[in-house]
Amino acid sequence: LFTNIRSFIPKREDVHSLIDTCNADFVFLTETWLYPDIADSELFPPHFGFHVYRTDRVGKRGGGVLLAVNKRIPSRLISVETSLEIVWVCLTSKPSIIMGVCYRPPDSDRDFITELHKCLFQLTTLYPSATLVLLGDFNFPDIDWTALSSGSAFSDAFVDLCLDFNFSNVITQPTRTTKNCSNVLDLCLTQEPDLISNVTYLPGISDHLVIELTLSLTTPHKSRYTKFIRTYASADYSFINSNLDHFCDTFSHGFEERSVNANWTLFKDKLIQLIESFIPLTRVISDNNNPWYNKTIHKHSNKKKRLYRQAKCCDTLEAWNKYHDCATGYKTAINEAKIKFYTRDLSNILVNKPKKFWKIINPSTSSPLQFTDNSGHNLSDHQSALSLNNLFSSVFTQENLRNIPVPRQSLHTPMGPITFDYVGVLKAIENLKLSSSSGDDQINSEVLINTKHTSAAFLCDIFSQSIKLSEIPSDWKTGNITPVFKSGDRHLITNYRPISLTSVSSKLMEHVLYSNIISYLEDNNLLFNHQYGFRKAYSCETQLTVFLRDIHACFNSNIQTDAIFLDFSKAFDRVPHQRLKIKLNEFKIHPAIVNWISEFLTNRTQYTTFNNSKSPSCPVTSGVPQGSVLGPLLFLIYINDIHEHISSSVRLFADDCVIYMPILSLDDHHTLQTEISQVIQWCNKWQMTLNFDKCKSLSFSRRALQPFSYHFDASPITVCSSYKYLGIHLTSDLSWTSHISNIVANANRTLGFLRRNLKPATAEIKQLAYSTLVRSKLEFASSVWCPWQSYLSNKLESIQNRALRFIFSDYSPFTSISGLREAANLHTLSLRRRVSRLSLLHRIFHHNMPLRESLLLPPWQIFPRFDHSCKLRPIFSSTTSYSNSTLPLAINDWNILPNDIVTITDTHKFAASVTTFISALTD
Repeated sequence: LFTNIRSFIPKREDVHSLIDTCNADFVFLTETWLYPDIADSELFPPHFGFHVYRTDRVGKRGGGVLLAVNKRIPSRLISVETSLEIVWVCLTSKPSIIMGVCYRPPDSDRDFITELHKCLFQLTTLYPSATLVLLGDFNFPDIDWTALSSGSAFSDAFVDLCLDFNFSNVITQPTRTTKNCSNVLDLCLTQEPDLISNVTYLPGISDHLVIELTLSLTTPHKSRYTKFIRTYASADYSFINSNLDHFCDTFSHGFEERSVNANWTLFKDKLIQLIESFIPLTRVISDNNNPWYNKTIHKHSNKKKRLYRQAKCCDTLEAWNKYHDCATGYKTAINEAKIKFYTRDLSNILVNKPKKFWKIINPSTSSPLQFTDNSGHNLSDHQSALSLNNLFSSVFTQENLRNIPVPRQSLHTPMGPITFDYVGVLKAIENLKLSSSSGDDQINSEVLINTKHTSAAFLCDIFSQSIKLSEIPSDWKTGNITPVFKSGDRHLITNYRPISLTSVSSKLMEHVLYSNIISYLEDNNLLFNHQYGFRKAYSCETQLTVFLRDIHACFNSNIQTDAIFLDFSKAFDRVPHQRLKIKLNEFKIHPAIVNWISEFLTNRTQYTTFNNSKSPSCPVTSGVPQGSVLGPLLFLIYINDIHEHISSSVRLFADDCVIYMPILSLDDHHTLQTEISQVIQWCNKWQMTLNFDKCKSLSFSRRALQPFSYHFDASPITVCSSYKYLGIHLTSDLSWTSHISNIVANANRTLGFLRRNLKPATAEIKQLAYSTLVRSKLEFASSVWCPWQSYLSNKLESIQNRALRFIFSDYSPFTSISGLREAANLHTLSLRRRVSRLSLLHRIFHHNMPLRESLLLPPWQIFPRFDHSCKLRPIFSSTTSYSNSTLPLAINDWNILPNDIVTITDTHKFAASVTTFISALTD
């Protein structure tokens, strides 16, 4: 299908109906009027199965081209540097074809001919054996394509260009008709006219006709992927549990004589046997239809296609009228089904299948279109899985065993032994999430939860034997890697990171070990005080609060602060195992646990799954397993001493590290440079790697900066004026303008998506989507950034104001926003930020004693008549930015709260009480 659509989004349903009628494998559109905020996933229903390639007009409204190719036809984008509105795609079919779609605005000058010639020359040079097919609205109404003549030199130049590249135009009838004239504006230029046949001219959706044509090429057979899944809701767990009870004696007999792996295999095989016997299999055929698609629509679709074929065959007015009437009925059926789905069915899905609900509301765009190699050629699923696995394993560290650091002596109390008991394992099973995927052993959390009383007994024995003998089942050492998109070009495997699926039973044992190890470390104060990652009562917000408090304090004294933001390269994957064992022993972790962890990390393997294709397994020679429970804690232990021998301030959030210090003189610059060298020495000693390109230097100051060039050995550190740290955009002047502009733009994009795709939904669904998908972007870590300027606060509120009008579909200028806000029972964002600051202060005051002692001071005096028992000393500042930062504002608000609120220890109850109290104050 090919047409000038002149704004695609409002006409999506019409285009979809035509695609359905014609079973189109290709869609060529000009004047799409799309822009980058509109995602490809919004353009076509998933069951059409299109790869979408597009070029949007930059800088102003209008223009743009799109080419959609059915996924069963291998295709890839060809990047051609040009200023034209054009997109090129290579079909790796037989014969090899390069297809393009182009739009030439009517006011284009002769540079269009020059640019198009460059494109065509480049393509014919790079792909000499390929056939070119170019469709587009070229706006040359004066060309006679039969005589190949025209009435202007410009048009003659275009005809000459077509002849130079052996192009023939197969569209001979006018494609745009007005009261005054009929013109052939839309062209299909091909070097092989025999490739194109059955050109049909259909009534247009815009002021251009729609062209249907047939392209002759060999395409792969369209296959439907069928898989079988267990219907756990229909499982007979009473029989499964009964059989497991009877199996206890068999399992116990000879238990001590068998290895851990043998005992685990015995239990696993029995459980899988019961799963296969008592949990039925259901065949699931892949169905990507829109969720409102029903039998009525399907019936209309089949009738519409039949009438279309008849109309094309006999080509009478009566036949075409029958087809058009049916097409109208098809669109009506879709509209009715969508209204019913959004007003009734979607609410039921939210209650009964919340995971499906969010998949509908916010469809994932993480799956790659098609991976390509360095030459731009498509990779098969198996090649993709292999390439991904090779990429993920290439970062592993080859540990230098000839230069192992000498363990240090420590004086703290050693960790005691750990024991596993039935009650503890049972509790761990009960805390599992039902949605947990299974590891390589194919036993998921749903089975364990529904057999918890019997499975807990088996697993308790296996865990106890495993820790005693330092043996681990082989299933627990295998990781199933799934690639997850990071950013950049989705076609490149280098833009994906690994997520590992590991055994659920292994995670259960890790949970018990984790809770014991972290309790020992925290009770003995062994973790670095300023490590804020993966620790209870520590978070991004607490880390940023401490960091910004220090910067503001220097601001207050008019002192420059230089910060070095460090980026470790694949930190979790590079941890060397023998060096980690040294650090575990230095912490005096119990020897049995150290030996178990050492065995847990030894002889691990991983394979990568992509589109149901698996790569061969490869050894995991370093790193802490991502996706495991113990992995993050082991990394904290490994990086724990990086701050030693550094006098500057060091703040860590897992592997995110910042080093900073006040700069009073040139000597301070040199001191900070020495600290950077200390980090390099630590990295060399412990075989960690910094990504020098991503490490940045940022100076914070109210006055003119004192520039200094920091470096890693011979590599200079890039100086920047702003840096995104832990999700917050920091600038040298501590202004929140940049951060707010970024999050407002992001929130606007998401709100635009909701407005385009949830228009028929109920107000309740719209409000839930706004609160979850839009407001969350505006409020991430909002307790630590405080826009005291009214224009910034208004910028944030404007997003919610637009959302309120969207929620109630009320765009009347006579409807007050405050009335809509009250109807939705929503508070202003500024009030919510105020509550967020107080909640952060509450968590520090009641649940984090180290931070409380370092950040909060007792008052000089408490007046019982006016003050509550938890009063804090206010922070006074000479700068507006410090006065309006987190702690000064939060403490001022805290001190005016009633005593019965500040003494609440439960975080959620406190937030609810504070919201009520502040709402009453501001009314």
